[in-house]
Amino acid sequence: TFQHLHALSLRFHLERQTGGMTRDIERGVRGIESLISYSLYSIVPTLIEVAMVLTILAVKFDAWFAWITIAALTVYIFFTVTVTEWRTKYRKEANEFDSAAHTKAVDSLLNYETVKYFNNEAFEARRYDESLEKLRRSRLKSQTSLSLLNTGQQLIIAVGLVGMLWRATQGVVEGRMTLGDLVMINAFMIQLYIPLNFLGVLYREIKQSLTDLDKMFVLMEREREIADQPGAPALQGLREPAVRFEHVNFAYEPARMILHDVSFEIPAGKTVAVVGPSGSGKSTLARLLYRFYDVNEGRITIAGQDIRSVTQASVRQAIGIVPQDTVLFNDTV
Repeated sequence: TFQHLHALSLRFHLERQTGGMTRDIERGVRGIESLISYSLYSIVPTLIEVAMVLTILAVKFDAWFAWITIAALTVYIFFTVTVTEWRTKYRKEANEFDSAAHTKAVDSLLNYETVKYFNNEAFEARRYDESLEKLRRSRLKSQTSLSLLNTGQQLIIAVGLVGMLWRATQGVVEGRMTLGDLVMINAFMIQLYIPLNFLGVLYREIKQSLTDLDKMFVLMEREREIADQPGAPALQGLREPAVRFEHVNFAYEPARMILHDVSFEIPAGKTVAVVGPSGSGKSTLARLLYRFYDVNEGRITIAGQDIRSVTQASVRQAIGIVPQDTVLFNDTV
């Protein structure tokens, strides 16, 4: 995911919401960890245990015990799947509000100086509080629906246990079973419904993990706006790397053209200054040369090679730049 984000275009990174995106990735990573953990270490052993108990009940005792157990299992699974699917919308809603709250917090802190300039600390705090309140309400809905799910599951298990014990008690009264058989069946039922209840928890957690993964998968499926051509070679001929802009047209948005039919050449070893007012397209020239964007029309060449026909890495490796803004990472020198 981290590599994919670096491969996406500058346009994506200028438009993204940093706080919400990082929150989506965090939830996605946790979701993958949960899926792997539950799939490998929980589901298979639990299914084996359920199958063994069902086999013993069907072979050693009355077939009715197995039928009652299967009926309880069927109702339990149907109820769990139905209610879990229904409450997924609350999980998605909570994730949306969580991302929105995180976005507001990160944006406010990143723009600390601007907030101070306009004396808007209280306003930012109110915006964040409103987001947290929406998150609290959505999580309350999710928790309430979870309580409904758990209550229904326990009720189904209780009805199944009562049915099994009623059948076993009837067998003891009629002399077909002993008290020891009754105790054994009760032990088997407890042994069965503990993993059965755990399966309900597993399904719920897996469904929540898949919901958490949803936004990260959407991010991973986002196509690269700027991509190397298949089999593109590295930039060659850097001993005399003349730079040419040939009839270049470019616009960030279709309604506003930034560069129109721009043509010029920077010969190898020469210095050229581009002068103009703010917003005239000076920084855009550098972004196009680095191929952060592709031109709408025309072409840009280095040493006679169209930069779209060579790898982006080789182009950027051949260019040195002093950015307008100096950015320091949070690390030691």
